[in-house]
Amino acid sequence: MRIGGAVVAVPSVLYATSCDGGSFEESVDASLGRTSFQVMNFDSAGHTHTFTIQCAELSNANGMTYTAVNDTHNHTISLSGGQLATISNGDPVVISFTDGHAHTFTIMKPDNACN
Repeated sequence: MRIGGAVVAVPSVLYATSCDGGSFEESVDASLGRTSFQVMNFDSAGHTHTFTIQCAELSNANGMTYTAVNDTHNHTISLSGGQLATISNGDPVVISFTDGHAHTFTIMKPDNACN
């Protein structure tokens, strides 16, 4: 992954799409271990949002609400119980919304998380 002029090695298996539909990179924070995974998106302007999904939350039939944070603003992302089950099964879930500007997140559980 490239951040500014530096190249950072991060296992890349969790997908997150940019706010403006520009290019994106994939990321999972290995420091969180196997009990959670972090969703982080990158776009061509360096605009990012991050949030963490706890593995135990993937079985919540009532769904979960997350705050995707950024240095200048945050967004709320709600996932239904069915969407969490889909992620738990290793399949991607696409969340699109407009909150000041258009966003699309494609969320997929990393192979090395929640085992």
